[in-house]
Amino acid sequence: MTTKFISNLELRNLLEIATDDERLALTRIIDKSQNKPFNSKKLQEEICLFGGHGIANVFRGSGTGYLDIIDDVAEVLEIKDRELYSSRVKYYDKIYYIKGEKYDTSNSSRVRKYTRPEAKKLGLEYTIKHEQKIIIKVMENAYKQMVKNQEDLESRLSIIIKRRDQINPKIINFQTELESLKEQLKNMKLGFIGSIFTSEDEKRKRKNEVDSLNRKINSVQKKLTILKEEKEEIPRAIEKKENEVLDAMERVEKFNEHLSETVLQFNSSSIGTITGTAGLMALANLGGFATYTFLTSMISALSFGTLGFGAYTAATSFLSVVIGPVGWTGLGLWALFSLGKPNMSKLVLIVATIGAIRQRVLYEKQTPQLLN
Repeated sequence: MTTKFISNLELRNLLEIATDDERLALTRIIDKSQNKPFNSKKLQEEICLFGGHGIANVFRGSGTGYLDIIDDVAEVLEIKDRELYSSRVKYYDKIYYIKGEKYDTSNSSRVRKYTRPEAKKLGLEYTIKHEQKIIIKVMENAYKQMVKNQEDLESRLSIIIKRRDQINPKIINFQTELESLKEQLKNMKLGFIGSIFTSEDEKRKRKNEVDSLNRKINSVQKKLTILKEEKEEIPRAIEKKENEVLDAMERVEKFNEHLSETVLQFNSSSIGTITGTAGLMALANLGGFATYTFLTSMISALSFGTLGFGAYTAATSFLSVVIGPVGWTGLGLWALFSLGKPNMSKLVLIVATIGAIRQRVLYEKQTPQLLN
């Protein structure tokens, strides 16, 4: 058992009371080839190794602290109003910063600020507070990405419809041009009848005129064929894009519907419908379990009711459906793979999932009657 970070011991304790499916969700984020969950010890160690800088892990002999991971994720998501790990959080996370314990001597160069109970309490408060902020931020950016996706699809549909309206006049123009060129060719050939071309130059000139007209006719004919084929495909393209727009609209509507229902459920004083970013800010003020309730209801809704939070795909289901692979840019994430740096997109998933698990556990402890 690693003894470098208090937060890692607390994380392991949480994972011990998580369900198998919840641990499998986390296991699959780390290694999607796994079909069985890691035990709590291995899962905690893998998470902390995954969140640490590869080179630093070698020197440490272990991964980083879970509070350090939270701090990194919060920084990447540009979450404001937080205590930086380097300034204060480390004093109630690292074992050797514990007041009255190892290395706490009169000549120590380090300042021991907190006792172990104080450190555990402060660390848990920091964890709960920032896991909540991370989940809210992820959902806020996911919502923005969903809206942007809907707008992009509507824009593409508009372009296709505009193209449909433009294509018939173009076909008529090409047909008119084609008939004119054919008439010119016919008249040219009729003009050659009975004519005597005495020189080779004159023969070549007449032949070049015919060839030139034939090339123009072939070119217009090809363009006309392409336009007619496109015209036949446009209704199918419009139908497909309309369905994509409807799906995107339904996704945004479901998000807003569940968001509003959750806010009203936890705050009966709310008046009217609260959606979008404003609704998420209201949700953030209602406490962690309100966020957990919304997150799990969204997972179920977006997976058409086939997935609960317990399914191993739960953590990735929500984000992959509403954001998609390209959407990680919308989350403000960037590639952090060089020089052994961690995969931040997966760390966001990991912290959001752990935060949801923690809120379920806290809520069930606070309201044991629900378990009946």
